[in-house]
Amino acid sequence: MRSVHPLPSADNLRERLDYDPETGALRWRKSRRNARGGQPAGRPKLSHGWFEHCSITIDGRLYSSARVIWKIMTGEDPIGRVEHLNLNRRDMRWNNLLLQPPDPDGACRFHRPPWGASGVRGVYPAGKRWIARLRGADSKLHTVGMFDTKEEAARAIEEWRQRKES
Repeated sequence: MRSVHPLPSADNLRERLDYDPETGALRWRKSRRNARGGQPAGRPKLSHGWFEHCSITIDGRLYSSARVIWKIMTGEDPIGRVEHLNLNRRDMRWNNLLLQPPDPDGACRFHRPPWGASGVRGVYPAGKRWIARLRGADSKLHTVGMFDTKEEAARAIEEWRQRKES
């Protein structure tokens, strides 16, 4: 597991930031020395191609916004990963955050279901279309084709599997 910097104290975070658990909004507090008061805290960044992750800079260090929120709400540094139940990494509502214990392999198996973003194994969004691809018994990646709808791609995958089984 990669090392993570310890967060500032919960009191320090609460002095600097306002968090609304209902909406997930994290904002800088107004103060004499903080010109950003009232503005949203943190920024989204593209990672792993299409997942967006929100992070916040505090005292020159970059932290996960979800970890900061966890510490504000519980008063403790999260041990493990703070995950998002609906898989939307920008949704910071408190009831959407879940603490996953550390994985001994260092892997994160929570982000994406094994059936892909479409909900159908082997079917993936590709812009406005859908791509159908899967690994065959030969361990090679086979692209079945591009389709206009998710249902067409799912049908093509199923037909491909039936052809390979017979």
